[in-house]
Amino acid sequence: MVGLFLAFRQLRLSRRIAQMQFEDGLSREYRDIAGKLSKTALMGQKLTDAEREEHFDEFYRYFDLSNEQIFLRMQGRVSTATWGNWCSGIRAMLNRTAFKETWQEILGYPRHGFDELA
Repeated sequence: MVGLFLAFRQLRLSRRIAQMQFEDGLSREYRDIAGKLSKTALMGQKLTDAEREEHFDEFYRYFDLSNEQIFLRMQGRVSTATWGNWCSGIRAMLNRTAFKETWQEILGYPRHGFDELA
């Protein structure tokens, strides 16, 4: 009986460690994208059209990652605590001027592919 309990506990611990590593990988991906985005945009300031165009690929990657995070949460692959942090972060970013403007531009495309985020 004790052996069964220990095996179950070890399995649960291994699963939690794997989930944390998975979530950490997505967090690293976010930091990589954020490191390439305009600091002006991250600070919530408006970008010129040229600046927004220059960073469009990074904005797109950010929205793609956010959409994937939502999808993974819907599939039960992200913990409640992590999701709380990510969700508030996504909301905060979407309220920043440059992100909001770029998001509105992307929504104008017929097949933007961000069903979970939209």
